[in-house]
Amino acid sequence: MSYQSEAVLENNLVKQLETQGYERVQVNSEASVLANLKSQLEAFNNTSFSEKEFGSILNHLAKGNVFEKGKTLRGRYQLTRDNEDSFYVRFLIMRIGQRICSRSPTRSPRKELTKTGMMSRCW
Repeated sequence: MSYQSEAVLENNLVKQLETQGYERVQVNSEASVLANLKSQLEAFNNTSFSEKEFGSILNHLAKGNVFEKGKTLRGRYQLTRDNEDSFYVRFLIMRIGQRICSRSPTRSPRKELTKTGMMSRCW
């Protein structure tokens, strides 16, 4: 068995993920983490959030212990938009018996093998 440093392993993993359509993101501060979260949620929900709306989402995500936060991420959040409309914010797509798949507006659909061995369409 050959030895591989952690740095080499990490770089190979990042390269593999990039070939699958993932993008490298620089997160070197809390502000950059929050900016990335906001842009990912906007892309995932196919909308944009004002700073006030995003603050409301962050408050929702901050509530509870680690187990309650896990449940929160699997659910939806009813956001009252700045114009008083209701909007349901999704955080994850989960399907029983399938891989977790999310849509990416820049990627075309591909087939994915589920845990049950069946093929499904993921974006």
